[in-house]
Order: sequence, then structure tokens, then C-alpha cells
Amino acid sequence: MRLKLHVGLHKTATTSIQQTLSRNRDLLARNGWNYPVVLNERDRQFPNHAMPFYAAFLESYRGRQQLLSRGYEESWARPMFRERLAEAVRSGDRVLMSGEGISLLAAPELAEVRRFFDDLGVALDPICFVRSPSEMAASGMQENIKHGHKFMLKPVRKFDAIERLKAELGHLETYPFARAKRHPLGPVGFFIETLGLGDPEAFEIFRKNDSMSDRATRLIGFVNRVQPISADRKPNPHRFYDDARPLWDLPGRKFVFTEGEQQVLYERIMEENEKYQQVLGPEYCDDGTESAPVADAWSEEASAFVAAALPDLNPLLWPAVCLYLEVTPGIAPALADPVTETVLRLLPEHGDLVRKGLDFHEEALQNSARFVSLASGTTVRPGEITRAARRVEERIAGALAQS
Repeated sequence: MRLKLHVGLHKTATTSIQQTLSRNRDLLARNGWNYPVVLNERDRQFPNHAMPFYAAFLESYRGRQQLLSRGYEESWARPMFRERLAEAVRSGDRVLMSGEGISLLAAPELAEVRRFFDDLGVALDPICFVRSPSEMAASGMQENIKHGHKFMLKPVRKFDAIERLKAELGHLETYPFARAKRHPLGPVGFFIETLGLGDPEAFEIFRKNDSMSDRATRLIGFVNRVQPISADRKPNPHRFYDDARPLWDLPGRKFVFTEGEQQVLYERIMEENEKYQQVLGPEYCDDGTESAPVADAWSEEASAFVAAALPDLNPLLWPAVCLYLEVTPGIAPALADPVTETVLRLLPEHGDLVRKGLDFHEEALQNSARFVSLASGTTVRPGEITRAARRVEERIAGALAQS
């Protein structure tokens, strides 16, 4: 038995690949491949196999909200998912599984993955796509921000993960994502053709673009800074996973770093490029870096979108949204007004959470000044952010008192 294990990496069309494989199981079976159905405790399937691997091989569930929020406990979830993974790989001579989260497992956990399949007599062939460091930094930041992280200028390093996967799984087949994107049918077509799964033209290819606009990335990143989803390893009880989702589709140009942000990141991204060059080759490296002088300008369309999204957005986050519009240079009051007015109109139904949202975190406000300055190219001082927070607080608190 052979298992072709697609381990990501993140932000390399993994969702599109997994959905395509899931929707074309019959075609894959006719071509001699099995993309197995792995069921959870409620007999619902995972198109993405990362969760079963997580639950089966993590040394500890402590602090793993994706597992704990589902009610998983190590005592029963770990053996259950190991048995279901064993059933999956026994389902055919050539089995294909995919889960980008597998690449996040620690070295001892990956070593256990290898032992598990060795004991089953399964030949393990891990494969991954690798995105260039600068592209990965921009794309990875968007993904982190989507799920509650603040906007932080740091590269999303993947070289260590590549080395870890290669060492613990015995070998690793890598492909540059830049080459995959050039395939006539995109990365999914490249995946199908390269792995010998059949004729890509015969597949119903699922395409999904997970990227957020520059405006959405910066707005949500700011909101997450002011109202973190967790602090000091303690979850914020009033926030929940993906609660900023209504803002994900905020229109605008694609996200790129500003020139000021690129300067902050340059040295560390180049260090990652040097490692890629030495170990993987030039095709995995950045061919120049993309940036813009300043962040994307706000617009009436953007204000209308945010105002319309507010009823579906966690009310805890409304004051932080208003604050972002207040402190960002270049956003005129006329562009902020539709959002603020909508917040004031909705207050009577959501007063308790909005009151909690007004408890701005002083440290986050201080750190926000640098974030806003680098994005706008205009120096913004911490005191200006604090004064703006007070203005927002006074306006919303006044309306709450009257409601």
C-alpha cells in the first residue's frame, strides 16, 4: 500500500485541491486512486484531512481551540481518529490524502505519523508546494488575520517546516508554487497532472480565492489588535473563531505591503530566500517583491460595504471598526459617517457587547500608532490614537446612555 500525503504548505491552493479531489472521488477511483472519506464523531466527512491528523497525533490538546471547540478529548478522540486513518489507508493500494495543517505538527508528532504508517505497512510519500518567502509573508498574514491574529510585520517562515517534514517523514517531494500557477488549469491542474491522477481536463476543478483585499486585511488586523481573540494565552470570552468573516470580502485592490512595511521585512525575507536558494533552488525564491507606496485608499463603496456588514459582525468589534476609520489618515469623516451612524442605529439591540467593545486595550492602542504610520506613510503618534479612542467612546457611550 502507498499513501501519497499532501501536506500543504498553507496558501498554495490547498482548499481548491481538496475540494476538487473530494468532488471527483469516482473519477479518481477509475484512475486507480482513492481519496478516502474520513468521518468525524458525527459521521460527517472532512474534505481536508488535517483535522483527523491533528486529533490523532498531537501530543496534547491543551490550548488547541480547533479541537477543544468541537468537544474533542484526548481519551477518546485520539484513538478514534487513529483507527479511522488506518481504515482510510486500507481502502486501496494507492491512497491520496491532503491536509495542510499536517505541516504544523512538531517533530515528535511527525515522527509518530511515520511510525504509525510504517506499522501498517504503508509506504509514505509526502508532497508539498512551496510559495516564495515574500508571497508567503503577504498571503500568510492574511490567513492569520482572518482567524483572529493582529497585523504583525513578520515573515511567515516555512523553511523550518520543510526541513522538519523532510527529516521526520524520511523524504519530501517539493514543487514551487510559482510553477504550479503557470499550468493552464492553475495549481489544481498542475497537482492532478504531476501526481498522475488522470487527465486534468476530465476533472471538475473547484477554484477558490481565499485572499482578502488590502482594505480588509488592514481593517481586520487593526480590529484584532484592539480586541485580541486571546491575551496571555487566555481566550477572549466574547470573541469566536472567524467572527470577522462578514468583513472578509471588503472590496479593493489585493493586499500588498507598503514600501515602509517592505523595508521592515526585507532582511528577514532575504534570509529565507537564501535558505531556499541553497536547499531548494532559485525557482522557489522571490523574483523581486511587490509593494505599494501606501495602503489602498478608502472609498464610499468600502464604507457602504462595512455598514451593510455590521448586523452580521460581532458587536464587540464595532467600536474598533469605528476607531480604525477615525485614526487612519486619509479617511474623511464623510466616509466614516455611514459606518458610525449604522452602529448608533443598531445599539439598542446589542448594547452589552458594544459596551464591552469600548474597553479599548491601552497597550494595543499604543502599538497601533506604528502600524497606522507604516501603512499610510504619515507619522501617527500614540497620543493621537488614544484621543481618537476617547472620541469614539464618548459618541457611542452617549448614544448607549440615551437608548
